[in-house]
Amino acid sequence: MRIHRSLLVTAAACAFLPSVLAAQSKRPSVGILLGTNIATISDADQGIADVSGANFKKKHRIGLNVGAFVKIPLSSMLSLQPELHYAQNGVKIEGNSGTIDNIDLALDYIEVPVLLRLDLGNSNSSIHPLLLAGGSYASRVRCKLTASAGSSSLSQNCDADNGSTDPFKKSDYGVVGGAGLEMKSGGHSISLQVRYTYGLQDIAKTETPTTKPKNSAIGILLGFGL
Repeated sequence: MRIHRSLLVTAAACAFLPSVLAAQSKRPSVGILLGTNIATISDADQGIADVSGANFKKKHRIGLNVGAFVKIPLSSMLSLQPELHYAQNGVKIEGNSGTIDNIDLALDYIEVPVLLRLDLGNSNSSIHPLLLAGGSYASRVRCKLTASAGSSSLSQNCDADNGSTDPFKKSDYGVVGGAGLEMKSGGHSISLQVRYTYGLQDIAKTETPTTKPKNSAIGILLGFGL
């Protein structure tokens, strides 16, 4: 019995040894991410309509998304990838009430995604696909509401007056999923990634039964591994 157990342990070690050695042979790498966010907030149009009594149409807000990452190999294909981003989120709303033409809500965050990365196929080939999944925490650094009517416009920071009238929470958290293609050349890498970030928290300080405003964004990013 002991001999059989020893053989099983030896066989299992031999099976996992290539992955362990491959992971150890690869050192952590760093890189930067540059791209854009296509963001929106769920129920934002309904929330404003409930307050004003007018109808509004929700549109995406296009913003900047820049960041840096550390790729830590766990095996030949799987890596842990913590990141740090500056991401511009929010929403744009068009009005047809005759009094408000457009509303622009800018919500910018410092985001900290912690992702698992799976490099598919042969990661040593010149081009290979990759998958990303994980969670993210975000701390708000900017909140600005701009409303326009005709040739007039009004802008207001959410945290004006020491934040006493700030309607939004200053932090958020959510889940992240994405996919991309990476190309390696000369010891460096270039990737094109598409990600979807979905906020799990109602970002409004005051809860209502009819609206649950949550952040979401599609990120299109170029990654440069150094």
